[in-house]
This record gives sequence, C-alpha cells and structure tokens, in this order.
Amino acid sequence: MRLHRITLRNYRGVVASEVLLPTSGVVIIEGDNEIGKTSLAEAVDLLLTYPDSSSHRRIKAIQPIGRDEGPEAEVELSSGPYRFVYRKRWCRQKLTTLDVLEPHRAQFTGKEAHDRVEAMLAETLDKPLWDALRLEQGTELTQAGLNVASLGRALDVAAGGDRAGDREDALWERICAERDRYFTPSGQVHRERAALAARLEAARARTLEAESLLRDLDDAADEVARLAVEARALEGTKAEQERSEAALDAQVQVVTRRRAEVRQLRAERDLAALEGERWLGVGSRRDDQVDAVERARATLTGQLAQVEQGQPVRAAAEARRTTTHDALKLAREALQQAEHGHRLALDDAEYRRRQIELEQLTERRDRVVEAQQRLSTAEVDLEQARVDVDLVARIELAHLELAKAGAAAVSGAASLTAHALQDLVLDIDGSPVTLAAGAAHDVAVPGSVTVSVPGMVRLEVRASADTQVLVERVESARQHLTELCDDGGVADLAGARAALAQRDLAERTRTEALAVIVRDLRDLTLESLTQKIGRLTTRIADYAAGRGTEPPLPVDLDEAQALAADTELAVRERHADLARAEADAEQAASALGQAAVVDAGHTALVEQSRSTLAQAEQTLAAARAELADDTITDAIAAASTTLATAVERLAAAESELRAADPDTLEALLQNARDAKARCVDALHHNRDRRRELAVKLELQGEQGLAQQLDDAKSELDQLTRDHERLEARALAAKLLHDTFAARRAESHQRYIAPFRERIEQLGRIVFGDTFEVELDDDLSIATRTLDHKTVAFDQLSVGTREQLGILSRLACAAIVSADGGAPVIFDDALGWTDPGRLQRMGAAIASAGRSCQIIVLTCTPGRYASVGTATVIPLGA
Repeated sequence: MRLHRITLRNYRGVVASEVLLPTSGVVIIEGDNEIGKTSLAEAVDLLLTYPDSSSHRRIKAIQPIGRDEGPEAEVELSSGPYRFVYRKRWCRQKLTTLDVLEPHRAQFTGKEAHDRVEAMLAETLDKPLWDALRLEQGTELTQAGLNVASLGRALDVAAGGDRAGDREDALWERICAERDRYFTPSGQVHRERAALAARLEAARARTLEAESLLRDLDDAADEVARLAVEARALEGTKAEQERSEAALDAQVQVVTRRRAEVRQLRAERDLAALEGERWLGVGSRRDDQVDAVERARATLTGQLAQVEQGQPVRAAAEARRTTTHDALKLAREALQQAEHGHRLALDDAEYRRRQIELEQLTERRDRVVEAQQRLSTAEVDLEQARVDVDLVARIELAHLELAKAGAAAVSGAASLTAHALQDLVLDIDGSPVTLAAGAAHDVAVPGSVTVSVPGMVRLEVRASADTQVLVERVESARQHLTELCDDGGVADLAGARAALAQRDLAERTRTEALAVIVRDLRDLTLESLTQKIGRLTTRIADYAAGRGTEPPLPVDLDEAQALAADTELAVRERHADLARAEADAEQAASALGQAAVVDAGHTALVEQSRSTLAQAEQTLAAARAELADDTITDAIAAASTTLATAVERLAAAESELRAADPDTLEALLQNARDAKARCVDALHHNRDRRRELAVKLELQGEQGLAQQLDDAKSELDQLTRDHERLEARALAAKLLHDTFAARRAESHQRYIAPFRERIEQLGRIVFGDTFEVELDDDLSIATRTLDHKTVAFDQLSVGTREQLGILSRLACAAIVSADGGAPVIFDDALGWTDPGRLQRMGAAIASAGRSCQIIVLTCTPGRYASVGTATVIPLGA
C-alpha cells in the first residue's frame, strides 16, 4: 500500500490541510505542536476503520473545536492493483464517497463505499503489517508485532524456501480447526470431550451407587441387630456411673467445708500481721523523733562558728565598692559627650543624603508623568481597534478560500456559443443582442440562461449541479469575507493588515509606558511619590533652619559620612572605657553582695536551726506524754505472739485440706458426670439409628434396585465405546497438528535469517560493524551484541530500544516492499537519541527509503536533517 494524498477538513483544531506524498523514499512532515501532524496518520486509520455513522469515542474526539462542523478526511492511496480516492465525514452531514481510479474507474457512496474499501484492502493489504509499521506519538516504547503473514512469505522466498503460500496456510488452518474440535487453544480438553467424559463418569457413578445401595441393605440389617445388643450394655453402664457420681459428691461436700475453715484462718493471720506492722511503725517513728533532736542540736553548734569567721571579708568588700563607683560616674559623663557629637554628625549626613534622594525622586516623578500620558493615548487607540491577529488570520483564510472558489468556478463553469447564420437579434435573459451573419457570441451559464429568437424559438439552458455548487461556493466565500471585514471595520485584507499594524504599535507603546511606570514607581503610586517629595523638601528646610552654626555643616555627603565615622570611633572608645568601669564596679558590688549574702545566710541558718531544735524537742515531749516508750515495746511483743499462733493454726488446717486432695475429687466427680451424660447420649443415638435403619429397610426394599443396576451397566457400556472412539480421533488430530507445527517451526527458523541480516545491515550504519542481534520466534529482537558484549533488549537504554524498534520496522518494510507492503509512519520518534547516533539513524532511514515509503512526522525540524534523500513538507498555520 502507498499513500499519495491526505486531506483534512474541520478535524480537531485543523480547519483545512492537504499533504501530497511521494510513493517511495523518505518524506518528513514538519510543523509546530498542535498543527495537525499526528492527525494526518490518525485520520488514515479512522478513515479505513470506522463508517461515517460511527459514534466511537475516537470519532467524537476529532470533532472541531468551537465549530458546529463534521470532521472530514480524504485519502488517495494505492494497494495492489487498486488506486482510489476515499472520503468520509462524521458526526454532521455524514458522508462516504469512493472514487476508484485503477484498474477500472468506478464510484461508490455510503455503506457500499465502505464495504468496497474493506474488500479491496482485505484482498491486497496485510492489516497486522500496516498496524506494526506505525510508531504513534506517546505510545510505549515496545517492539512491533512483525510476525505477520506477508513478512513470513517474503522471508521464506528470500531464504530460498518452498512454501506453498496460501495453500499451505489453508491446510494448516484446517489442521488447527480439526485439533480445535478436541482441544482449547491452551491445550485443555474441549467442551464436548469434557461433557462426554463427564457423562461417562456420571454413568460409572450411578452403577457404583446402585451396587452400593444393594450392599447397604445387607449392612443395615446387620447393624440393627448389633445396635440392640449395644443398647442393653449401655443401660448397665449408665446405672454404674450414677452410683459413682453419688459417692464422689458426698466427699466433695466435706472438702468444701474444710476450704471455708482455711479461708477464715487466713483472714485471722492477715489481721494479726497488720497489727504487728502497725506497732512496728509506731516504734520506728519514735526512734526518728529522738534522732531528729540530736541532729538539730549538732547543726546549731556548727553554724554559730561560721558566723564569727565571715565578719572581716565583708568590711574589705565595702571599701572596694566605693572606689569603683566613683570611676564609673566619670566614664558615663565622657560617653554622653561623645554620643552627642556622633548624633550631630549622623544628622548632617542624613541631611545631605535627603538632598540627593529629593533630586532622584523628582526625576522619577517627571518620567512617570510623561509615560502616563503616552499610556493614555495608546489605550484610547487600543479601545478603538476592532482588528486583532485572529481576525486577520480568518480574513486571510477567507480571502484564500474566495480565490480558490473563484478559480474553481472559472475552470468548471458551463458556457454557450451562438453562431449567426444570418443577421438576427437574440434575446438573452431579457437583454437583446444583435448578431451579423457569421458572427458568434459566448454566453456564460452560472445557473440557468434563457436564449430566444423573437417569434421563432426560445431555449432554456441550465448549468449542471456541480457548476451551480461552484457558483454558490464563490458567493458564500465572498459573503464570508465581507462579513469578516465588516467585523473589523476595514474594506479588504490590506486594510485589515494595516489596522493590525496600528494595533501592534499601540500595544508596544502601552507596554513600554507601563514598563517605565513600573520601574520608576516601584512599590509607590504617583500620588505617594509626590507626597514623599513634599515631605523630603519640608524635612530638609526644617533641619537647615533648626541647626546651629557650630560645628560647621559638612560641604557634601562624603565629608558628612567621614565625620560620622570618626565620631562613631570615639563613641566606641568611650563605650569600651565605660564597659571596663562597669565591669570593675559590678565585680566590687558582686563581691560585696556575696559577702552580705554569706553573712545573711549564716545568720538565717542559725535562726532556722534554733527553731528546728525547739520544734523537734517539743514534738518528742508531746509524743512521750501521749504514749510512753515502754508501752510501745510491750505492744510490739504481744502482736508478735498473736501472729505466731495464727500462722501455726493456718498451717495445720491447710495440711488437712491438702491431704483430702480436693482437685482430684472434683475431677473425678466431673468425669463421672460427663461419663453418665455420654452414656445417655449414646443411648439416644442408638435408639435414633435403629429407627432410621428400620425406615430405610422398609423403603429401599420396594425400589427395585436390581433393575436399576442392570440399566446403569448398559448405559455405562455404550458411553465407554463412544468415549474411546472420540479420544482416538482427538489423539490423531493432536499428533497431526504437533507434527505439522514442528515442520513449520523448522521452516520459521530457516527464514528468520534474512530478516536478521536486513536488521544488522541497517544497524551497522548506526552502531558500527560489530553490531549483531538475535531474534525470538515472534521475530522480535531478543538481544543486541556490540563490541562482543551481548545485552538483553529489555536491559538496553530507552533511546537504544527506540532505535532498534525503528530499525526492525524499516527492515520489515524493505523486505515486503516488493509485494506492495505498507508505508512506515514514525510520529515524533528518536526523542531519546543523542546527536551523534541521530546522524547515523538519518543515514539508516535514508537507506531503507530507497525501497519503501517512509513518512516521518516531527515538531523538531533539525532532528531529521541527516536524512539525505528526504522530501520535507512544512505544515503552517
């Protein structure tokens, strides 16, 4: 298949676009983003796939933006012996037309046209090949599915094979169809075989069930007799378990009373222990009170000695504090004089700086006022402008459409020529025309014309429907152009362009004025800038009037700043003197404070110790008055004796309880109860089972189980024979399929070599003479070898995988081109390729283009500059 022409109208954002394509070689279609490059390839696919009545989401997606028009695509292509022009319009005023140019002219419309194109392509085009040779924009970088029939036939011929072509494929299809009668594509058993096997298993199960039922009747009779004997034994066991339960229950009651006695004795022991602990606590607190009195007395003695030792240290600290305080006063007076001089120098420098700032702000205000005047003028011009870039573009397009329609009307219009055989007067649409003998007169027929010879004959001449359409198109295009010019207030295209130039000038003036205003105003407004100038003027005048004459005012800002720096140095020096004086005074005050704190601390501690001693002695005396020391000692001894007696009685009771082994008695009692319950359950189950078996024997004895068994065996024999015949045919079909598949695989391995050689031939142009590839059974690239290093395809970089994917498509297209093949279409490919390899890829593409049609769509013109023999088609707005 070869593409000759692609035309789009009202397609997504494309109003109209047409591309003429050479039938071989490389053609590069260049254009900006959203100009309609991808739409060209997409339109061909949609045109060949979806009828004009389709509401598929892909069709809805191509509707024009902002216009109530139906998207339209037209392609002229050749495939096999056929060459035809195929056109469709979807969504609005749906249309399908087909004009077959070769081998025999024919025209079709509607569904008949769609069906005819599908029939021609089914006859001449390998659809999987057409899909595989397209690399669409934004798709995942995967390898193309090149395991297609047309490539297989071409490779087999290239390898010197003897394939039978379509006859072999038909035979293989029949073998596969026969196998598919018995196996699923995954090799599992087919539904019919599985159903027959299931019926066989069901018959076998019914036979086994009938045999089992007969055996069950005999077993049921035996079980009834056994259950009767078992019931009598269970009754005896139940009576024995009831006697054992009563004896154990009496023993457990005795143990329960002993446990209550143990709990009472434990409570008495715990109470005695608590009483003993209470008296021990009272004795401990009395010892603590005696110790507290002794400690307070020793502490007071030591603190009185420390107070006497600190008196000389405090006297020396007071003398040093007086000396440092006088030095600090002198340093503060010197600093105040230096700071006054520095403030005056800073005020003088600020005065000179404000004078400079006033000059700069005044200049900025003047520039802003002038820019605002230019901005106002430009905005007035822009408000009056009715022409913009979009309107001029539409006027240019309408002017072009009018020119095209006029040219088509002139070339396609009908005409009438009248030859006078004698002098006569013709009436043409009511206008007389005089002709002398032998003269001729041409009459254009845009729609219809009436020509008559008065009193003799009247002719009515009508133009064809196509001519009328051309005339209507001219009038419609002229009306559209006039409406657009009226919208812009211009007479024609030249006026529109002039108005647009005036608008551009006004916009530039406005932009420049705004830039000046923003730059000079910055974060201010004109009013605030003027106010700032006024405030500066007032401050400058006030300072000059209020400053004295001494010291003299510096002549300029530099002198003022130098004087401020000198006075600042003097201030820092006075600050340093003051800091030293403050440090000395602070140290003297700190030393005095520390001495006072120590002295006060010692005095406070003495008073605190005296108070503590008095409190401790008072607390001890009050406690002894309430409870004497001997009373506490006697109470502790009595509590100890009571606790020992309670512990002894509890130990004797617990020993008696352990000897009775209460846990074992309870376990034996529970086991006796469980055994009795189990025996009762067994008696109930025995009785229910005997009833169930009696009913079963009564019912099944009347069902004719012997006859059912004979019928099941007959059905099983018949299904067994049917299953064996079906399995024999299935195994034969599988053997034939596997044998034929093995031979086809051998042939497939043989003709992989030409395809690999063609890929390596192109690849060596790009990667060098050490380039090699290995192919999988589906003709995809498995590994790449370069410089004797082999890497799996999936482990290669994104750019290299994309380059290999393109090379495999080019190799495939070159091999099948002799049988027609299909065009290769790349949409914005090689985006991951470095400049050096991009140069070599261009050479490889050019090499492949000598034998097939290659169409490259790109928004980056320089990317394919290295394709030497390419035809470049730029797409403009």
